[in-house]
Amino acid sequence: MFAQVSLPLPLSEPFTYRIPSHLEGKMDLGFRVLVPLRNKIVTGFVVGLSATSSVSNVKEIKDLLDPYPLFSGEMLELTKWVSDYYLCSWGEALRAALPSELMLKSEMYVRRKVEGERLKVTGKSATRVSPRQKRILETLADGEERKLSWLARTLKAKGLYADLYDLSRKGEIEIDERLSKPGVRIQHEKMIRLKSLDNSPESLELLQTAIFAIKKKSPAQSRCLQLLLENQGRLSSKELAGEHKIGASSITALERKGLIESFEVERIRESDWGLDVPETQPSSLTEDQQEIQQKIKTAMDQSGYFPFLIHGVTGSGKTQVYIEAIREVLKRGKQALILVPEISLTPQIISRFKANFEEKVGCLHSGMSAGERFDTWRRVGNGDLPVVVGARSAVFSPLDNLGLIVVDEEHVSSYKQDDPAPRYNARDVAVMRAKLNKTVVIMGSATPSLESYYNVQQGKYVLCELKERVTRQKLPSVNIVDLAQERKNKNFSFLSSDLASLLKDRVARNEQALLFLNRRGFSSFVKCQDCGHIEKCSRCDITLTFHRSDHSLRCHYCGYQKDAPSLCPACRGHRFLYKGAGTQRIEEEVKKRFPDVGMERMDLDTTTRKGAHRRLLSDFGRKKFGILLGTQMITRGVDFPDVTLVGVISADLGLDLPDFRSKERTFQLLAQVAGRAGRGEREGEVIVQTYYPEEWSIRLAASHDFEEFYRRELEQRRDLGYPPFNHLILMVFSGRDSEQVAARAKSFSSALDRKARTGGQKRLEILGPAPAPISKVKNQHRWQLLIKTKKVSGVGGLIKELMQDKKSAKKKEAVRISVNVDPMDML
Repeated sequence: MFAQVSLPLPLSEPFTYRIPSHLEGKMDLGFRVLVPLRNKIVTGFVVGLSATSSVSNVKEIKDLLDPYPLFSGEMLELTKWVSDYYLCSWGEALRAALPSELMLKSEMYVRRKVEGERLKVTGKSATRVSPRQKRILETLADGEERKLSWLARTLKAKGLYADLYDLSRKGEIEIDERLSKPGVRIQHEKMIRLKSLDNSPESLELLQTAIFAIKKKSPAQSRCLQLLLENQGRLSSKELAGEHKIGASSITALERKGLIESFEVERIRESDWGLDVPETQPSSLTEDQQEIQQKIKTAMDQSGYFPFLIHGVTGSGKTQVYIEAIREVLKRGKQALILVPEISLTPQIISRFKANFEEKVGCLHSGMSAGERFDTWRRVGNGDLPVVVGARSAVFSPLDNLGLIVVDEEHVSSYKQDDPAPRYNARDVAVMRAKLNKTVVIMGSATPSLESYYNVQQGKYVLCELKERVTRQKLPSVNIVDLAQERKNKNFSFLSSDLASLLKDRVARNEQALLFLNRRGFSSFVKCQDCGHIEKCSRCDITLTFHRSDHSLRCHYCGYQKDAPSLCPACRGHRFLYKGAGTQRIEEEVKKRFPDVGMERMDLDTTTRKGAHRRLLSDFGRKKFGILLGTQMITRGVDFPDVTLVGVISADLGLDLPDFRSKERTFQLLAQVAGRAGRGEREGEVIVQTYYPEEWSIRLAASHDFEEFYRRELEQRRDLGYPPFNHLILMVFSGRDSEQVAARAKSFSSALDRKARTGGQKRLEILGPAPAPISKVKNQHRWQLLIKTKKVSGVGGLIKELMQDKKSAKKKEAVRISVNVDPMDML
């Protein structure tokens, strides 16, 4: 028997391996296996079985990693669709569907032989050692064993395989391939329990007699028995030793007497991702909510694929509709998957779901530890957690009886994975998963994406609207402030006079405020006033951002960091201008203006530690501070009744980007953050500061007019042939040599154009190639090609064919090509 195995690598087809005799009959589709690949051992996934093979010299599968398949037939079908649509390998799609800790691979160990072990090689080959091979030998001490990864880091070199194998042939070193340890394992805990305790009066009396008899000779043993009796007959050995100071000798003595016994249980690693704030529940659904709920229930009765788009203003109760739909699904004995776009949304929505469904809720996202994620993933697969809430990758959760998928805030770009492959959009994968499962999928947003709303107009989705807030409270009034006029009035603060006045008023009334600026750091660049020099990243075509907290300059693309200079490196001047305010700078100014008011900042710099999102939002919910300043993390899912003021520091940041979605993103961000105000009994107010007060996307966001925005933006997209009227495929060519990158991009574009014309692909438009808007990232020069097409499948086949062209193998080594279908970021 033979197995077709997909590997988590950019390979065009699965590889064929022989199934060893001892594994025949034990293997099926979806199993995880260890297979040899060149000189390594890697994890692969069985996607096909056959009795014969046309391939000669077939290698044998090394081992089976699990007693059961990790992928169901439905998940294999879904990942195959991901592979075909997003133009990646099936193995890459399967890898994305598993916790990364389950991917095993081998690692090379290198040992320099000691003098007596080295082979006596004669002739020219004995003395022929290249300069790099000489450096390798000098780095390794005699008899010392090191990992290849350590050697590469120490020498700051890549591609050492050829040199190492040559040195091995010359008898200088010894190479060993070993399987790496798994990133995470099932964790067990030692438990102690009373032996033969059946809670009968006779049994309890015998135990009390034993406790009394032992007490005089060994108080510790007596106390141990009493503790076990008080805790339902069992406690962990860790608790007994740590909290109760019961030593190991006492436990051993009681085991010898036959009074207790030890055993092991699996310890589930989990953390509380809910908010530590009171959960309030509405007394009843509104008429609009009831109507939508009835439509969803009717769809569930028909047991088919039904996509709903809930367009509801902020605070209209979309989450409560999700909760009622989940309640209905659980009644039917099925499972529910809820996707949220960011970790920052998870704590509050987890609180809502746990208040309703208690221990049935599991959480999956990158903010969890590896152990927590692994244990939750297995419990989901076992059916212990029928409700799963998670970010993007949770769309692949191992749920085998799906009855509902919810995609909250479906418009958000963070549902799109950009690197590494597969570059999928979790919203679209969720829709396809609902199709395969013939089930209901609900997408919700106050500002739906143009693509989703267009699907409604085309009859592909069912539109449900919630036009009013649950409390019947008005949407907040929005005041647009012209920053140019503020400067003319000699106000050079980052807070306009209106915003400063309202902040002062809200603080005095013990109300809360949100301040939004979608740029972290202190200032976006530092400029020398004497010569005009601006510090740029040495590895990227971007200015370095100044962070005052540690007086550093950082690149937000590659992570490069250095100390901010006290003198200009170009002219030795000492006068600097700090341009483009970030959240750190706004925080400093607000604290100076309102020194007695509690304030916290929520951005990537303050939320890197585990649980930081939860702590900040919990403290804000308990009113430990009055002003929360943040980036787009605070624009969604933040629902606190005492927030009556929202201030947008600069509404212009995204408008000047070379991206056709810039107006849509600006409208969505402003409408979403404005909706955080006035969600309680008191009315809300929003101040939007901008240098473009007449910009129509800003004005329509201020008036909460989505339909008019959709109409105008759709008209422009139609004229330009952008989504939803065409699909886009963005190809990025990158490499260290700018000339090679440009040449490869141009040759690929010409070849694609020829193939398209000869293959009859008439409705294909190729834009470029041209340097990317950010032309260098991480020392990689970047060119890009943009393809517009009605259907991805036809063009995708041509792209795959060109990328697998063996004649251009050498060019591929020098130039990396990434393919992004339906990109959300054009930079």
